[in-house]
Amino acid sequence: MCIITAMSIKYNIKDMIITLQDRVKEVEEILDMELHETMASKWMTKTTKSLTNILGRDDQYVKAFKAIDLNTSFIVETLSPNVEVKDNRLALEDARIFLVSLMDELESEYRSAPGIMDMESIFAEINRYISNHGYNSVIKNDLHQRIARLKDGLLKGNITGEEIKKHIRRVGDLDTELFERLIPLLAWVYIDRDGASRVYNS
Repeated sequence: MCIITAMSIKYNIKDMIITLQDRVKEVEEILDMELHETMASKWMTKTTKSLTNILGRDDQYVKAFKAIDLNTSFIVETLSPNVEVKDNRLALEDARIFLVSLMDELESEYRSAPGIMDMESIFAEINRYISNHGYNSVIKNDLHQRIARLKDGLLKGNITGEEIKKHIRRVGDLDTELFERLIPLLAWVYIDRDGASRVYNS
């Protein structure tokens, strides 16, 4: 179902997109930090208020966003005994993808802009894999930073082919399965979409 036709928008589309972009930028900055539950909770509350102001309290998309649970947890089987670990990062990634999806729909409908969800989905899956895999903190932080740089560079077009290769090689050294998950991303780089393929010509 098309998001645009289903929602009762209270703001104009331009202002709505700007608001969503601000919330996405904030959560990306939070994800680059050492996460604290209080910080994550404050952002979720702020973003829920923004969506409520835009769409209305009873809108189904507001309700769907509220349903995202910050208390996401997983079992680390490599520890003895197995330990349940709570990770706000997974919930924040889900929330970020939710907002990007909403922006993508708005931009596609009103600006005829190409969607970015294919790229976002790949990075979301990669980050989820890293968070669930049970790496030690040093390797996990290294991988998250490299993936964050790849995402930012590819989406903004400010990363060189040499830097991409450097990060990909390091990921491959640390985890061959994660490297295989990057294959769709590498294919995307070669596609002439919004000039993204220029990164291999720089």
